[in-house]
Amino acid sequence: MTKNRVSFSFLEWVGWFGLVILLFSYALITLGTWNADNTLYQLCNLVGSLAIAWIAFKKNDAQPAILNFAWAGIALFALIGLFK
Repeated sequence: MTKNRVSFSFLEWVGWFGLVILLFSYALITLGTWNADNTLYQLCNLVGSLAIAWIAFKKNDAQPAILNFAWAGIALFALIGLFK
């Protein structure tokens, strides 16, 4: 009897990392631990959304790629505003 093992490529791990980072930051802002002016929150949004956008782009999945590239752009805009 063989065991079915799930094997993830590096690209899959990047996507899962992005998902975890986005959910983590969303939970912390929803619970009131962070606010939108938190640099770490915006960095999590930037990194997480770029990770998901990258895997979506590589898989030719346009909707999540566009959504997450836009999300990353908004996070980058917010980060620039925080450092002004």
